[in-house]
Amino acid sequence: MTENDARPQKGIKEFYNSLYKRLCYPREAMRLKAEGEVCLEFTVDKDGSLTDIEVISGIGNGYELEAVRLLKKSPKWIPGLQRGKPLKMRKRACMSFKLN
Repeated sequence: MTENDARPQKGIKEFYNSLYKRLCYPREAMRLKAEGEVCLEFTVDKDGSLTDIEVISGIGNGYELEAVRLLKKSPKWIPGLQRGKPLKMRKRACMSFKLN
C-alpha cells in the first residue's frame, strides 16, 4: 500500500487544462466530425517521468496518437511514496475529444 499516490505537480485540474491547451485535433477526425474519449495507462517513474504509455481505449481517427503525444510532452509528476521512498506506479488518464 502506498503512502502517497502519484500526482501531477500542479494538480489534476491543471494537468488536464495543460493537455487541452496543447491539443491539435487530427485532420481526419475533424473531417469526419468524430468525437469521443481516449483512455491511456502509463507509469509514473521514481523520478516523476511518464513512461510506458499504452492506449486502453480509443476512437480512432488519429486521436490515440494525439493523446499519446500530449502525455509524452507533459511535465513530470510527483511520484508515489511507500515508506518515504519514491516508487513506480501505474496510472490512467482519459481525454474527451469534442468538436464545437
